Amino acid sequence: GQMIASKGVQVVLTGNCGPNAYQVLSAAGIQIITGVSGKVRDAIQAYKSGQLQPISQPNVGSHFGMGGGMGMGRGMGMGRGMGMGMGRGMGAGMMPGAAQAPQPTSPAQELEILKAQLEALTQQISDVQRRIQELEKKEG
Repeated sequence: GQMIASKGVQVVLTGNCGPNAYQVLSAAGIQIITGVSGKVRDAIQAYKSGQLQPISQPNVGSHFGMGGGMGMGRGMGMGRGMGMGMGRGMGAGMMPGAAQAPQPTSPAQELEILKAQLEALTQQISDVQRRIQELEKKEG
């Protein structure tokens, strides 16, 4: 969360935000706006015009989307927890922050970001593998 804040990010626009991502982002002083979908450009325009309001708590549970029928339909399909914070944060969510002058990144900061991204992706992979196994057991 701190390293995202150090990039000048002040807000993350996302579909959903679970407890883990919420805790990390809010601890870093980053506003979280949920219920956002569609084109990045449209989301930013809605934010700038004041149509989107930050949330004060997570809007989904910690394993949102892992249950029956939801599959990958959670938060733009970018996973859960840190996956949402990092995945969306580094992608679409970075756009509002990037509108200001980007902060120079030191190798140490970049390393921290890459490690966090790796951790988030590893978590997503294990979630997907676990879900595949659950579904295969049901079919078998």
